Amino acid sequence: MFTLDCTLSATGPWSGHLTRVRSILDACGGPLALNNSRVRSQVGMLLWWDATLALVSRQGIILDRSYLEHLVLSQDQDEWSFYDLTGCPGELFVHLVNLAELSKQREIAACMTWLTFDLSPVNKIEHDVQNWRSRIFADAYSPNFDTIVEGLPEEADTEADTEEHLHSTQDRYHCVEAWRYALLIYIERVFRWDRKSPRPLKLKWLVRKTLDHIRCCRRTSQTQKQLLLPVFLAGSETTDGEMRRFTRNYCKWWAHRSRYNMFNSVSLLLEDIWKGDDAQAWWGSVIDGKTRHGGAGEAGVQFLFG
Repeated sequence: MFTLDCTLSATGPWSGHLTRVRSILDACGGPLALNNSRVRSQVGMLLWWDATLALVSRQGIILDRSYLEHLVLSQDQDEWSFYDLTGCPGELFVHLVNLAELSKQREIAACMTWLTFDLSPVNKIEHDVQNWRSRIFADAYSPNFDTIVEGLPEEADTEADTEEHLHSTQDRYHCVEAWRYALLIYIERVFRWDRKSPRPLKLKWLVRKTLDHIRCCRRTSQTQKQLLLPVFLAGSETTDGEMRRFTRNYCKWWAHRSRYNMFNSVSLLLEDIWKGDDAQAWWGSVIDGKTRHGGAGEAGVQFLFG
């Protein structure tokens, strides 16, 4: 149902789908019933949709966290990984889930006069994300060509195979770095912004870093396709004409290439965000206006970019 609906639009009854999924999983025995790699990968994808939906809606996750903990413990014995499924490494995905849960509490505190949100857990996550480096693509961080060559597979048959592996490694490196900076953008906008001031210079720097990494992924690689949410988080914050053109072209290219209309939905949503002149208007208020007050999103309809 998720896959079918994503081909039509980024809007859908996602919470309803996830609520039914949780009922089925709980009825089957909960996390302990995920007793083979194939089932765990399917639930991993459902967790991904749940977390990215919660990140954008700031309304909290639906699936119990015990499912994520079970999958994390099972990663060493499975052939798949969260990166394989989503383009976001497992370590960053855990941070993403934590931010999605904290964002709900931040939204509640923002509506209260005497309630103050504790930034301590956010500060801890921010520090971890800032200092995180991928173990899988550690060679790609090295500026030394010899170090990169040492990581190339010995079984490459031709020079073209070796070159393709080199490019693929760089694509994956830029992909995980785009996710890392996108989470920092989210922290800056959702947790640190006072909902009154204009965009800080740090946010603009994070936007540039995110889009630069996305731009460095080849269009011919499916890796870049996994970066729709970072494109949205960064694109919605930029006022630069060239960067906005890049986000438009990204959505147009992958909508045509993948046949997922979700990319077109994001492009239209970005146009709505960009035309707002209110200093307090941001992607969160635009999305809330479309999903909580009728219009493009009637009751039960939300935006999903994962």
